[in-house]
Amino acid sequence: MPRNRKIGIGHLTEKGYVRLSNAGKVELEHRRVWRKQNGPVPVGFFIHHRNGNPSDNRIENLQLVTAREHKRIHGGCRLDDAGRWWKPCRRCGVFMLLDGNYYVLRKRNNAIMSVCKKCHIQDTGERKKRRRLAKKAR
Repeated sequence: MPRNRKIGIGHLTEKGYVRLSNAGKVELEHRRVWRKQNGPVPVGFFIHHRNGNPSDNRIENLQLVTAREHKRIHGGCRLDDAGRWWKPCRRCGVFMLLDGNYYVLRKRNNAIMSVCKKCHIQDTGERKKRRRLAKKAR
């Protein structure tokens, strides 16, 4: 199957985005639509498709978000009416408030882990038990 599919004046990428070409300049259609309506996309910001369809480039479906917000949206996080982010634990699936107190921060890059503290503590205990058993088996 070809990587890109020709559609009218552009191509549909593997991920479903419409890529346009004009006078040798290549641009994604959603960025062009945003630019014509609102001006250039600021550095560090992304254009997000609200309905999740990357080929639906109507202006009312496009939203300007920060890199952090974009990562959270695509990572399964939810934003409540009070402006707080809720993140699902990848192990137990429970949504918890993303506040730094519940999710363990990695010291190296200060990133929020994908599992809640409860699951992280449980995983750590299980790894510790496996190491002890392996050491005894030697």
